[in-house]
Amino acid sequence: MSFIQDFVKWCMLEEGFNLPHKAAWNNNNPLNLNSGPRCKGRDANGHGIYASIADGFADAEELVEEIIRKHPEITLSTFFAGERDPATGAVIAGGYSGFAPAADPRGANAPLAYAEFVGKGLGIGIAEALLPKLPLPSVIPSLAGPSAVK
Repeated sequence: MSFIQDFVKWCMLEEGFNLPHKAAWNNNNPLNLNSGPRCKGRDANGHGIYASIADGFADAEELVEEIIRKHPEITLSTFFAGERDPATGAVIAGGYSGFAPAADPRGANAPLAYAEFVGKGLGIGIAEALLPKLPLPSVIPSLAGPSAVK
């Protein structure tokens, strides 16, 4: 299993995907995403509804990797809480707003507890940078020399 797959697996458990009465389970949406390329609609709380768990899981994996690659300095704790001003709690100018910020209007998230749960499952600390955990992007074939290009 890749780092991203493990990451999503631990987030799924925190989101309650293993509990049939939770929105994550009912909507085939392991991370309770609002939307994604494979999303077919939304429930009354704004969570995306997917035709299959495979579609929900694929969107979750793609989103997690996109966030980490877009914000190369992101740590496990800032992944969930966002890049915020400690005094005001507001997102810093140009900063990442967070996957599960405490200020989510749909309900009280606990980003630190979320990060600690996922970190324990992954065996990493909440202050660890996430980008080094990902594989390098594929090498462009032409860089391997002319014989590599078909």
